[in-house]
Amino acid sequence: MKTAIIVRGHARTWNLVKEHNLRLMSDIYGSADWYFATQYSTTIDRESVRNDFQGFDIKGIVFLDEQDYPLSINKADAKHWRYWMPAYWKIAWLDYHIGLTKRRYELENGIRYDNVVFIRTDCWYFAPSGGETRAVHQLNSMSAAHIGPSLMSDDDWTNDDLVWRTGRSAADLLLMRWLDTHYDRDNDRQLIHGNSHALLGLYCARNLIGYDWHGDSFKYTIIRPDHLDSMPWSWEKHNPNYTDSQHWHLRSLEEKIQWCEKCGIDPCDYQLVD
Repeated sequence: MKTAIIVRGHARTWNLVKEHNLRLMSDIYGSADWYFATQYSTTIDRESVRNDFQGFDIKGIVFLDEQDYPLSINKADAKHWRYWMPAYWKIAWLDYHIGLTKRRYELENGIRYDNVVFIRTDCWYFAPSGGETRAVHQLNSMSAAHIGPSLMSDDDWTNDDLVWRTGRSAADLLLMRWLDTHYDRDNDRQLIHGNSHALLGLYCARNLIGYDWHGDSFKYTIIRPDHLDSMPWSWEKHNPNYTDSQHWHLRSLEEKIQWCEKCGIDPCDYQLVD
């Protein structure tokens, strides 16, 4: 099984989770190929990322300028979408660019990854209760684990947007979702749809990406700057009922910026400043 691990997202708490996540994934997948994509900020830079991946097979690093992001959010009805952008469209934007890098490497080297793991920069991952075994369960080319579109209502789907594992064709489709032909710049309803899980579920359904629950392997905690005093994180500290809305999202803007500064994180990573 040839594995690629794609890390992407705003840098955020990458410096708090990187050592653990690199070690965990390497323990499971051995000499996997790594790809990394983020936006420019003062939290990390290309050189620091290369240093982070010393001893690992890093095949591609992509840094994008936030100012080049092409999706307009200027319409009055879409103002609040600014705060939802990272959850779907900006991750899709990063995936599109790092996906081109991945595919180019495959073509130039005559290989295909038949196991692709997608993780974020700001989560602490676990593989509990036999997760290591399920993490190497061979997936069908068009199958994905952790992405199981479940119908909530007529126009909403539940989904997981923090970790995916896919077969090779499903990976290529997910990496190209930025070009989703169902997106229309003049469709205000889609712009103001704040449920990133629903958009992902609908995309999977339209593109016939099948859910293989046998491959569900990982659990995670989103690590926010206010976790700093509790680091390093552990399975014992993991609370499946914990949500950001109970802590981080209740903090004032000033508090959030102070925590970012304490962690050496650019507040732009959390859309706290323009």
